[in-house]
Amino acid sequence: MILALVLSTADAKPPGVFKALAAAMDPLNGPRASLDALRAQQGTLGPVDGALIFARAVSGVLPIFPPDEGSALVAEADGLIDGGLAADPGRTSELLAARGELHLAANDRPGAEAALRASMDAKASLGALEPLLGLAPAEAPTLCAKTRLAVSDDVVGPLVDTCQRHGDALAWATPADRQAWESWRAEAARQQAALEARHAAEQAALAASFSSPSPSPSPTSAPAPSGPSVTSVTIRSSCRQTVRVFFGDKPKYGSGTTTTISSNSVSSYSMRPGDMIWLVDEHDNGLSSTSVSGSSQTVEILESCTGFRVR
Repeated sequence: MILALVLSTADAKPPGVFKALAAAMDPLNGPRASLDALRAQQGTLGPVDGALIFARAVSGVLPIFPPDEGSALVAEADGLIDGGLAADPGRTSELLAARGELHLAANDRPGAEAALRASMDAKASLGALEPLLGLAPAEAPTLCAKTRLAVSDDVVGPLVDTCQRHGDALAWATPADRQAWESWRAEAARQQAALEARHAAEQAALAASFSSPSPSPSPTSAPAPSGPSVTSVTIRSSCRQTVRVFFGDKPKYGSGTTTTISSNSVSSYSMRPGDMIWLVDEHDNGLSSTSVSGSSQTVEILESCTGFRVR
């Protein structure tokens, strides 16, 4: 009876139905839909912004695509970048930096390095410098000094921090540059302390929720249970304006910490796997989110200012 029922059910659903169900549950459906939406917006975004946003979106999702489809996406993004270069040579540095990161995501190190060096030649920037230092750390003193001459004072703090992390002795940094770095580090430490205080409060609340009431509470609280290991998270903003970022599970209505991240800045935080990072609007409504993995990572705020790319 059971065998007959199984057979009759299988006979009632032709193989095409199962293929359709499998296609509907494909985890790549979401990324493909997002890329399709960006394709549809190319006319309104313009040749440069459209190319930048699409290339950075491809860089973020490229590792999850099969090789053939990934190669086609890289070629498509490269074509849009070529169009942007032709349309506005004044933004060559930005476009070539995006190409460099695109080819890094595609594991094309020679292509990435060539694009990043060309970007630095056009106009040195923190956006091209950081990935290039990952490929050529021995050149940090030269590349960092070159970048300092080209960037504004408001990004000196993250610039010095980036260069120092890649082994640069900072011989080029003036006393004012070092003071800006110290101020930037102090603000980063303040933000990290706020995050750690939130974690401690959450751990204490969790411990209290599992403990039974005690008739005579001890004046000294027991140490909070050890949580997941701490990991380093670097947040780099490619957005051209200051954005609001919320660290916590539920923006607006949940507990957490809200801060602002300025354009072209780089900030480092100690967080725990599973922690959420949100982009929020001026009313604290969530625009986009990502979660922290179990290893150190870089989270980039995209130039569109409405999403992240994690690597």
